[in-house]
Amino acid sequence: MALTTLTVAASLLIPNRYFRSWNRFYLRDYSQHFEFGGRQWRLDFVPPAYPLQLPIAMIATVILGGLITAMVLIVQQRAQAALAQAQELSELKQQLFGMASHELRTPLSTILLSAQSLEAAPQLSPERARRTYQRIRSAAQHMTQLLNDLLTLNRAEAGKLDYVPEAIRLKDFCHTCMTMILADQTPRIRFHYTGSNEPVWLDPKLVHAIITNLLANALKYSDATVGFEVEHQANQASLTVRDQGAGIPADEQARVFETFYRGKNATCIPGTGLGLAIVQSCVKLHRGTIQFRENYPQGSIFTVQLPIHPPSGSPPHR
Repeated sequence: MALTTLTVAASLLIPNRYFRSWNRFYLRDYSQHFEFGGRQWRLDFVPPAYPLQLPIAMIATVILGGLITAMVLIVQQRAQAALAQAQELSELKQQLFGMASHELRTPLSTILLSAQSLEAAPQLSPERARRTYQRIRSAAQHMTQLLNDLLTLNRAEAGKLDYVPEAIRLKDFCHTCMTMILADQTPRIRFHYTGSNEPVWLDPKLVHAIITNLLANALKYSDATVGFEVEHQANQASLTVRDQGAGIPADEQARVFETFYRGKNATCIPGTGLGLAIVQSCVKLHRGTIQFRENYPQGSIFTVQLPIHPPSGSPPHR
């Protein structure tokens, strides 16, 4: 608990004619402690350099008024901070419900309509049946990804997302992540790997979230080919994703990693605003770095660098 000390000349409260005797018997090294407004206060009495003679009531009123004013200001500031936090939580809750309802409505409708078409025409040709099942599968994957993103972000913000490294072959792991992106988008990824494919120590769940979210964002906001470059260096792994989309305006770049935030030029494209926030959380758990560069309006470049040292026996960090 914070301590505030107020030093007061003793003669402000005691007339000069009594000060010498009072100081000798009562006010030597005298201080008074009390608590108010969530703080500790200490009132110290010291001899003044130049004794003053003023009415005790006037001086006491000034001191008491100053104390009360300071305490009221502290209480008011805490109340304002609590109110601002409550308003922020309310806004985040509204954004979450709005985003979840909007993002779940489309895949649910797709699954429902596809199931109805299968019921109405059970003798579909193999090709039409394949396309229908593909739509159901894609919609289910979209819903699963959304739920995984929400759970990952919730665990990260609650400090419950652990970093548990394992030995993985980064090149093979990147290919696995790319195949989990929607099949019709995978050919649009231009993958380039540099360095050894010897095992590296990374958390597979966190790296999977980093790669899939960066690639999904790039594919979503760019119709052209997306570049995915991975370099296995001596002490770290470098992952770079390049897209040729609309880019991120300069006045919005500072907010690019905020939860639920989406740029003004992306409002017409479905999205949750969770991807980059999740990527940043996973990078921090690796004690790595993420950098953003933009060539507005040609596109965006995200570069992630992750240490790949084997664990030294220390417990998983959060």
